[in-house]
Amino acid sequence: MALKAPLSLAFLEEHPQSAARVLESTPHEAGAVFLRELPARVAADTTAHMIPAVAATLLHEMSEKHAAAIIMEMENAAATAILRVWPEPYDKILEALTKRAGGRLRRALSYAPHLVGARMDPSAPALSGTLNAADALARLQAISPLPDMVAVEGAGGFFLGILYIRDLVAANGTAALQTIAKTSYTPLVDVQPLTAAVDHEAWSDTVVLPVVDGSGRFVGVFHRRALDAGVQEATAPLPPGLQFSGHLVQVFRHCVVGVAVMVANAIDTEKTGQR
Repeated sequence: MALKAPLSLAFLEEHPQSAARVLESTPHEAGAVFLRELPARVAADTTAHMIPAVAATLLHEMSEKHAAAIIMEMENAAATAILRVWPEPYDKILEALTKRAGGRLRRALSYAPHLVGARMDPSAPALSGTLNAADALARLQAISPLPDMVAVEGAGGFFLGILYIRDLVAANGTAALQTIAKTSYTPLVDVQPLTAAVDHEAWSDTVVLPVVDGSGRFVGVFHRRALDAGVQEATAPLPPGLQFSGHLVQVFRHCVVGVAVMVANAIDTEKTGQR
């Protein structure tokens, strides 16, 4: 799969989403070899558009040095999504990053044990709401085992709703995911205390809920069994004052990230309007 002509590289730069779809259906070893031959910036842009679990598998096939070079070229949200489903503890890959990048990602990946994020399952993928059902099923073929549900993203990558695989299989192949997703469930927030998540109104008719971060982006799903097991362990790990202080720190950090994302999007929009 070596690049044979500059046109191949130009296509990757102009159409990273299309390239990502091809790589998702490519044998993992071949896909990893192909990514290694690309400039890190191009490989990062392509990999960031892949389903995180598949991207993590491809990058894990490489040496830590190669994988780190690609991850450092990604936006923080894409990098953390991939590292959350890394096939093994991600300490080695974080150590291969620069100290600043590794520290930033480690903070984004860390949750206090009494928070929802510490007990969520980050393996459920998120797909664009504009994707149709047939294409979504084709993409999901790259994931084994197939998840019970996927998240559906709206404009700007923000969480829109959830879609159970059984409903996706039954849907018309041309239907856009945003038209068949369930949008009635209010998601949990990754920095919510487990004790607060107990009272979520949706537990009466579901055993799994989506989880978003402080900027409204999907980061995983939360199973009721994890709540049942986790609340007892997290009821009193720290004195109440320290628990509250720790929660405030995490909330503040996620708010800062959310504000930074909005500012960055505003700047990008302004630049686009000036072109």
